[in-house]
Amino acid sequence: MFKQIAATLLFFATPPVLALDLELRDTWELNRPGSLAFDHELCVLWVANESRELVQMSIFGEILQRIETDLSMVKTVTPTTTGVLVSDWKGLFQKVNRDGSLDGAPYALNLGLYDTEGTAFDADGNLLVVQDTPAHMVRVTAAGDIISELDGLKTDPIMIEPQGLAVDPQSGHIFITDDREGSNSLFEFDPNWALISVTSLREYGLDPEAVAVSPQLGTMYIGFDMGAKIGVFDYTPSGDAAAPAIDVPFACGLSHFSNEKSPV
Repeated sequence: MFKQIAATLLFFATPPVLALDLELRDTWELNRPGSLAFDHELCVLWVANESRELVQMSIFGEILQRIETDLSMVKTVTPTTTGVLVSDWKGLFQKVNRDGSLDGAPYALNLGLYDTEGTAFDADGNLLVVQDTPAHMVRVTAAGDIISELDGLKTDPIMIEPQGLAVDPQSGHIFITDDREGSNSLFEFDPNWALISVTSLREYGLDPEAVAVSPQLGTMYIGFDMGAKIGVFDYTPSGDAAAPAIDVPFACGLSHFSNEKSPV
């Protein structure tokens, strides 16, 4: 409680940076959406709901697959070139193929990566990881070496309880949710980790645990632990008009613009 009060006071005592332009479009019910990741190859949303399973959802909120992993709890999920990478809060990782089959046993990437709350790959193929305790984001090589680090307690305003993590593949911008024990908001950083925007999420829900983004669809997904829901937002990226365009998968573009069910 003290951390939450302190974060709220500091958040409002400091003149905030710009806020992201968000508009709530829909809400999906799902228990404990602890991590979200948008898969641009399949045009689906992957959800870690803090159990052994991984959930695959269509862009219309339909559950397409439930996959049981070998982890005691799936805490984070992020797409790879062949499937998705999931991890628990103790630093174990496991690869899952897009067809739902498991690709090998769980493994440790770096012994210092504990209390992991969100993961995402950057444009260089390095893995970004946010940790609840301490409130850090770290950049890790494929070999497991930590090459850079951001202290959430040194951002302005501070980021006390970083949870969800997403990288916009078009702009490279990094989105992190700060949960209810922090400021209950969404932080946006550029690829060099400079803070761009902070957006309060209190009008949409409490305890934001997860975030995913699809610039092709102009959609951001935010998972709220309290209320057990996923908010589906239209969003406008900050200052990305000159960002290079990326390919829109055919199935994703077709299902979105024709408003048909996902063909996946």
